[in-house]
Amino acid sequence: RRRRLWSAAAVMAAEAENTNCILFTGKTCKTHKNPGRGFYVGLCAIIIFMINASSSVIIIFLSFAGFLIAFYIRHHKKNVKEVLVCPLRANCDTVIHSDYSKFLGIPVEILGILYYGLIAVSYGLFIVLPETATSSTLFFVHSASALAFIFSIYLTLVQAFALKNWCTWCIVSAVISASIFLISFLG
Repeated sequence: RRRRLWSAAAVMAAEAENTNCILFTGKTCKTHKNPGRGFYVGLCAIIIFMINASSSVIIIFLSFAGFLIAFYIRHHKKNVKEVLVCPLRANCDTVIHSDYSKFLGIPVEILGILYYGLIAVSYGLFIVLPETATSSTLFFVHSASALAFIFSIYLTLVQAFALKNWCTWCIVSAVISASIFLISFLG
């Protein structure tokens, strides 16, 4: 697939420069004429697209993982009468049923489901329909990521100092939120 993508870019660049078509065979490049500036512009555009697409894909996967964690916590709180098992011998049940598990009357896991769903859909649209990535939508998505990151720090501090109990799933969600924030601002 990448070879076809590179070949298509080379053909487009060659046509733009009115030079002969460039053929890629493995790692070598055969050309009959100097590819010119159009080739390098096309090459840079494809590299930038691949970098942007890869960070967007990573953010989508992280968002999906965060969505699943938030959904799992929500499902467990509402439907399962057993104690929520934490992988690292923490006390998730105490944390998810505490007074801090709601923010302005809304369960924190619902906020997580909405946030992670919004981020996954937004970045999916940015890949499929690049014209949706306007400055205002990017500002909104980056702002949501920054707020979620700050909120995750707050909730982690609540676990450490107010509750003095840890929830492994909550910590993983906070790490996912921090990762999305960092990738969205660095990528």
